[in-house]
Amino acid sequence: MTAQVYTHLRIWDGVADAYLDADAIRIDGDRVVAVGAASEISAGAATRSMHGATALPGLIDAHVHMVLDPDLRDPLAQTAADRATRAAA
Repeated sequence: MTAQVYTHLRIWDGVADAYLDADAIRIDGDRVVAVGAASEISAGAATRSMHGATALPGLIDAHVHMVLDPDLRDPLAQTAADRATRAAA
C-alpha cells in the first residue's frame, strides 16, 4: 500500500492554542505516521494538496446518543423511563 501525504494543511492537535508548525500529514495504511513539513515527510509517497483544509489528526467524534430511538417522530420526547428501558435491553 502506498503512503499518502496530504499537504498545504493547517493542523491542530486539539491541545495547543494554535495550529502546529507543520503543513503535511503522512498516512500509511490507516495510520497517521508523521506530521511535519511536506518537504521532510513526502519522500516515496503519493501527495495530494488539501489547500485551505484543516486537519485534526486523532480527533474522534465520540458524541453519540446510544439510547435514543431514531424511529420516533421526536426522539427527544422520550421519557427517562423509555431511555432506561431501551438501555437495559
